Amino acid sequence: MYRLQVREMEDVAMFLTTPAGRITSWNAGMEKVFGYTEQELLGQPFSIIFNEDDRAAGVHDGEMQAATEQGRCVDVRWHRRKDGSRVYMTGVLKGLRDEEGTLLGYSKVFLDDTARKQLEDALTQSNCDLQQFAYVASHDLQEPCGRCPALPRF
Repeated sequence: MYRLQVREMEDVAMFLTTPAGRITSWNAGMEKVFGYTEQELLGQPFSIIFNEDDRAAGVHDGEMQAATEQGRCVDVRWHRRKDGSRVYMTGVLKGLRDEEGTLLGYSKVFLDDTARKQLEDALTQSNCDLQQFAYVASHDLQEPCGRCPALPRF
């Protein structure tokens, strides 16, 4: 049941790390979304899936610190696939502790939100284009071009 529920699930991407952020486990959803096999990433820092700017800014370290201090850290951002393409993910990094409170590592669960983000971006662009059109049309109605008969002003 564990294998079916966690390891082979493709709709939700999940991984586990050491306290230092090195990958120890990777499910089928991660392979489907990011393109890496588990064997390729075992022992690698989980920062490998962050884009270059976020890696340089230490975003992954900030997430680990927040998850250590607060128990979890939620992020919504673009990540990097093996082929270099981008994927927009909503994720939760959770600090895992034993009964004595010792940090054992982290778990991260992701949902691929790329389609929704692309739709949101397209709608935002469409709204900007519509506002620009409305501005130009409004200006043209107030200032006739000279080729057309003058329109009465109200």
